[in-house]
Amino acid sequence: MQINKDLLNSSDSPLNRFSNSPSELMSVDMPLRGDIEDTIAHLTSSLHHAMLEGDKEKVRHYAMMLGYYGLEAWR
Repeated sequence: MQINKDLLNSSDSPLNRFSNSPSELMSVDMPLRGDIEDTIAHLTSSLHHAMLEGDKEKVRHYAMMLGYYGLEAWR
């Protein structure tokens, strides 16, 4: 899947709707799992489905959440 660079850089793009704050990321439907590995597995699956659907907003959202939880797991 190729992402249009002009769309990424546009200030009114839906891809720019989310900030980098974890609290805002958590405000979107994401069930918290007891085990961080389960959460990462769920996010990976959700990211894969969003990519297959071509939903760039969801792809960005799940990728950012995976980054956040990946850092938490690494700590």
